[in-house]
Amino acid sequence: MSTKPLRTTDTTFRALFPIGLLFILLFSGATFAATQALERFLPKSEFSPSVPKLSLPSVPGLQAPEVSIEAHNRGVDLNNSGMQELQRGNVEQAIRWFSQATEADPREKGFWNNLGVALKRSGNRPAEALGVFQHLIALNPKDYQGYYSAGVLLLEQLHQPLQALPYLREACERKQDDPGLTIP
Repeated sequence: MSTKPLRTTDTTFRALFPIGLLFILLFSGATFAATQALERFLPKSEFSPSVPKLSLPSVPGLQAPEVSIEAHNRGVDLNNSGMQELQRGNVEQAIRWFSQATEADPREKGFWNNLGVALKRSGNRPAEALGVFQHLIALNPKDYQGYYSAGVLLLEQLHQPLQALPYLREACERKQDDPGLTIP
C-alpha cells in the first residue's frame, strides 16, 4: 500500500495547518508572525491581514444565596464522597455526589469545578461540562480555572479550536505568573 506525500496544496492540510499555527502564535503573542504564516499558506483573497480579536460569549454574573456553615460542611462531605468515587473510577456516582454538593453550597467554586471535571471525564456529557465551567466563570470571573477548563474542553472533546481560543487566552491573561499553565 503506497501513500502519497503530504503537499501544501492538499486541501485538508491547507485548511488545518494555518489554524494550528495561528493557535500557537496567538498564545505566544506573535501577531506579526501569525499574519506572515497566514500569508504563506493562504492566498491573499482568503484572509484578512489583521488577526481578529476573539471575544468570549457573555456569561451573566451570579448572586448565589448565603448558606449556613452546616450546609457548607454538608457540601464538603458530599464533595469528598464524590472525590472518593472519582478516584475509584465511578464517574457517574461522583457526578451525583458533586451535584448534591453544589446544591448544598452553590457558592463553593471547588464543588462546581469538581462537577465539571467529572462530567468531562465521563466522556459523553461535554455540553453539560461546558455549562458547569461557564457557571464557574460567572461565580468568579477573575479566576483563571473556569476559563482554562472550558477552553480545554472545547479543544479536546468538542473539537472547536476557534471557540476554545478566547477561553484559553483569558486563562493565560489571568494566570500569567504560572509557568505550569499549558495549552494542550
